[in-house]
Amino acid sequence: MKVVKGSDFRGFPVFGGVSGKIIFSSDRVMFLLVEIPPGGTVPEHSHPHEQMGICLKGKAEFRSGKEEAMVNEGMFIG
Repeated sequence: MKVVKGSDFRGFPVFGGVSGKIIFSSDRVMFLLVEIPPGGTVPEHSHPHEQMGICLKGKAEFRSGKEEAMVNEGMFIG
């Protein structure tokens, strides 16, 4: 078991003003803390592993193929 604090990790630029912190990573899964500023966007992209997310603050619109979803604080997407 590994227990960490997000504040212990240094962020790095992901896309434009979007930053990320790799919290856990293995061959099969990556847990990334992503901070997107208000009005920020993340361009379409893909990953070699399955993706899930939790909206910790604010709201975000997700698109995957033809699917779209709006998530608010406290909502999960997978």
